[in-house]
Amino acid sequence: MPDGVVLELVRGAHGLQRAEPDTMQETGTIQLALQLMGEAVIVTDAAGRVIFLNSDAEKLTGWKFEDAQSQLASTVFQVVQDINVNLVEPFTESSLEELHHGEQTNTEYVLLLSKDNRQLVIDYSVTLLRGSDGAVEGTLLVFRNINGTSSSARSRTWQTNYDPLTQLMNRCFFEQYLERVVCNSRILDQQHVLCYIDVDRFKIINEVGGHIAGDEFLCQISQLFRQRVRKTDILARLGSDEFALILHQCELEQALKVVQSLCEEVQKLRFFWKNNTFNLTISVGLVLLNNHYDSLSSALSAADAACQTAKSHGRNRIHVYQPETDGLHRRTEMHWAMRLFNALETDQFRL
Repeated sequence: MPDGVVLELVRGAHGLQRAEPDTMQETGTIQLALQLMGEAVIVTDAAGRVIFLNSDAEKLTGWKFEDAQSQLASTVFQVVQDINVNLVEPFTESSLEELHHGEQTNTEYVLLLSKDNRQLVIDYSVTLLRGSDGAVEGTLLVFRNINGTSSSARSRTWQTNYDPLTQLMNRCFFEQYLERVVCNSRILDQQHVLCYIDVDRFKIINEVGGHIAGDEFLCQISQLFRQRVRKTDILARLGSDEFALILHQCELEQALKVVQSLCEEVQKLRFFWKNNTFNLTISVGLVLLNNHYDSLSSALSAADAACQTAKSHGRNRIHVYQPETDGLHRRTEMHWAMRLFNALETDQFRL
């Protein structure tokens, strides 16, 4: 269902314009989905005026829907980087122009100034909603309260959600985010691309230079990744030498260009450690996140399988997940792994 339909359904649900009779059931479904997202949601029209608040957004902003309806989003949703600095304005012309290029922006650890004078530490994302013709019809603002307003609380939140070595999202936090993206893909019929990245032969660095060298390389390659993706995309370290990247509102052709550029830049990277020079590559598995995936585990498993296929084809490769072949390849590998394990356990090997 195109983003524009969401706007039409929400407008219809609140009487802002007449809804067609055959959309009424779908209207209720979409409205209920927005209410049950588990996070605060504000939807605006193309002019930035509020057309929908869910109950969580009402609680955090202090605005009732009846009062917020048709107000500018910047009036209802007021956030600052710190209580002593200027207002953050996610709905200014320049901010929305940046969104036109990136489709989504994410901001963490800002203060929401509620209508009833509370100050809440939140993070939020703003996503453009487009109609079937590609024209921008509004924005979807999703935000959540982060417990505690002190710097120590924010520090604890950061330590929980981010990898201390690379400063990227950790696996747990990334999976929470991916779950929301998979959900949005189904509700809003949006398409994103999930990339599973594995460093080829990384253990060579650990074996030759030790874990300190390995950690330094991971920091350098993480910095390279950050420099080569849009700030609206989500990058995470899943563990050891494995990374994940979500390219928001991205067609497959464009995603392949981005990932190919990453592969080329990594191949150019020379990592120097004492008297040794290392030149490594990456293998990447891609998955189109659309309404075909019903859980984060199925999406992440598919991306991992695509990455393993890329490695099996000679490393330094990019592979787009193919359900009919990659799934079978992964099951075959697991089958033989279990046979080998059972043979070792039961002493079935013979010289």
